[in-house]
Amino acid sequence: MGIELTKGEELWVQRKRLNLTQKQMSVVYKVALDKYTHWERDERSDHIHTYKVRDLTGGELSQILRRRVGMLQSELALAIGCSETWVRMMEKGQVKANRLVEYWGRNDK
Repeated sequence: MGIELTKGEELWVQRKRLNLTQKQMSVVYKVALDKYTHWERDERSDHIHTYKVRDLTGGELSQILRRRVGMLQSELALAIGCSETWVRMMEKGQVKANRLVEYWGRNDK
């Protein structure tokens, strides 16, 4: 399932992959923390240079789609019939995220 990421989502994925905080990423981009935070939320349209994110993991895909529709991990867990802890582990990449990918494929939001 391929989706088009917003600039903010690209920043978010990059930050998560680098295991950095928003404050640390603001230093990387040499901007104030609040400016970076607005970028990541797609609340500012300043010029932002991001690297094209490739090959989203199932967990990354789930987090992005879940955030887009305003769904909590607990709600997703209920929808797919597992625990919130299990959803968290799938989204973090600690266990395979097949159930999440299957859910979002069926429920293309």
